Amino acid sequence: MPTYGILIIFNLDTYLNYRTDFTSKLLIALPVFINTFLIPSIMIVILYLLKIVKSLKLEDSQDRFFPYTIAVSAYFATYYILSQYQMPQIITSFIVYSGITIIVTLLINLKWKISAHMIGIGGLLGAMFVVSDFLNVQVVNWFCLITLVAGLIGYSRLNLKAHTTNQVGFGFILGFGMQLLTFVKLF
Repeated sequence: MPTYGILIIFNLDTYLNYRTDFTSKLLIALPVFINTFLIPSIMIVILYLLKIVKSLKLEDSQDRFFPYTIAVSAYFATYYILSQYQMPQIITSFIVYSGITIIVTLLINLKWKISAHMIGIGGLLGAMFVVSDFLNVQVVNWFCLITLVAGLIGYSRLNLKAHTTNQVGFGFILGFGMQLLTFVKLF
């Protein structure tokens, strides 16, 4: 989701789109993709091959501890890399609060399984809300698309019986709410 968020931010009608050349956008998006998607995904496969987790789907909440810990480390590594380039605060805050959200998710998962899929899409929608207000840009189309995707993801999680309605709903609220904290920090 952070990769989608960065790509959306860089393609909005704002100064970030017009003042950032393609190479710079790539230098920002690439570490975000590598650290927030590729490395955690590869590590899940390695943990599975080492029999540390029982399934690649991480169905058991105990299986999520190590992957989430790795993801948190990768997110904060991403923040460190981006802060070296003196990124606009909207981008670094998006990454930091995504990392903090994973920490909260990890803690919740110690006692109760919550939908990480819904946390991710809720966070993306919350980030678009913050970006819209902070950069004073209309993102209605993105709101509609992300809301539709959130509904489809929520439906699929319920239909697959991977989560309960509460796990899906609270996941979405957590993701959305944590990105709204970015809003409080920025203003």
